[in-house]
Amino acid sequence: MSVTARTSFRVGASAALGVATADGLYAPAAVAGGAALSRAVAPVAGPLRALAAVLLLGTALRTAVRALRNRGTQTGPERDVLGGPARSYLAFRG
Repeated sequence: MSVTARTSFRVGASAALGVATADGLYAPAAVAGGAALSRAVAPVAGPLRALAAVLLLGTALRTAVRALRNRGTQTGPERDVLGGPARSYLAFRG
C-alpha cells in the first residue's frame, strides 16, 4: 500500500505482483521440505517455539521503538526510488 501511495498504481501493482511471485516460488519448496524438517525438529519443537516467540516479540519491540523515535522526522524513501513498474516488480520479487 505504501508503495502505491508514494508512487503510482502501476508501480504499486507491480510491487504486489513481485511479492506474489516470490511467494509462489517459495511455497512449493516449503511444502516439500517442511514435512521432512518437521520430523527432524520434533524433539526440540517446544524450545524452538519459545525462541520464535522471543524473536517475534523482540522484532515487534524494535519496530515500535524505532517508529516512535522517528515519529517527528521527515526522512523516508524518495518517491522515485523504485522507478517504473518493471523495476518495482524486480525489487519486490526478492
